[in-house]
Amino acid sequence: MSLNRMVAAALVAVGIGGLSNAALGADMPLKAAPSQSYDWSGCYIGAHGGGAWSQIDWTPVSTLSIGNYRANGWIAGGQIGCDYQTGGLVFGIEGQFSAAKLDGKTTPDDGMSVTSSRIDKLATGTGRVGYAFDHVLPYVKGGFAWVHDESHEIVSATTGNGLSAGGSGVFGWTIGGGVEVAFRPNWSWKVEYNHIDLGTNGFSFTASGLSGSVPLENKQTVNDILIGLNYRFQ
Repeated sequence: MSLNRMVAAALVAVGIGGLSNAALGADMPLKAAPSQSYDWSGCYIGAHGGGAWSQIDWTPVSTLSIGNYRANGWIAGGQIGCDYQTGGLVFGIEGQFSAAKLDGKTTPDDGMSVTSSRIDKLATGTGRVGYAFDHVLPYVKGGFAWVHDESHEIVSATTGNGLSAGGSGVFGWTIGGGVEVAFRPNWSWKVEYNHIDLGTNGFSFTASGLSGSVPLENKQTVNDILIGLNYRFQ
C-alpha cells in the first residue's frame, strides 16, 4: 500500500470514530445539576396546637386547706418569627401566643375545701438556634413567658362558700426545643416541647359580699408539646 493510500485510510478511520462518539454522546442524557441546600433565612407566620399540663403548688397556710395539683388540657394558637442562616447554623427569634384550657382541682385529705384553677392564655418571646441538615432543622429555644390564670377558687366542701382570685397574668421564663422540616419551598412543619417556669407568685382571694382579701402564694410550671405549620416568606 502506498503512503497516500495509508494516510487516506487513517483519516477515514478517525472521521468514523468521531462520528460514532458524537452519536453516543447525543444518546446519553445530561447529568442533572446537584440541588441547592434549603435556605432557612427569612420570616414566617404559622399556627400550632397540642396538649399541656401545669403543676400548681400552693404555699401551705394554717387556716385553709389548699393542696397541690395538676391542671391539664389543650392549647392552640399562632406564631411569627424570622431566621437567619450562616453555614449550617440558623439563628432566629419567635413570638408565640396560645389560647388554652387547662383545668385542675384537688380535695385535700381533710375534705374541708376544694381548690381549682384554670389557665386560659399563654405567650412566649424566644430566641432560637439550630443546625440545618438541608431540609431538617433541629433547634433549641429560650426566653420569657407569660401565663394568664382565668381563675383560682377555694370552695368549702361543707358550706359551699368560697374564695376566688382570677384574671391574673404572671411572667416567667421558658426553655424548649424541637425539629422543623421544610416539605415545600415555602412550607414547613414542626414538633416541639416547651417548659415554662413562673416561679412563686401571690394572689389576692376575695369572697362575694365580704370586704378584705386573703393573700396566698403558689409555685407554678407549665409544659406543652406542640405540632405546628409555618408559611415562610422567601
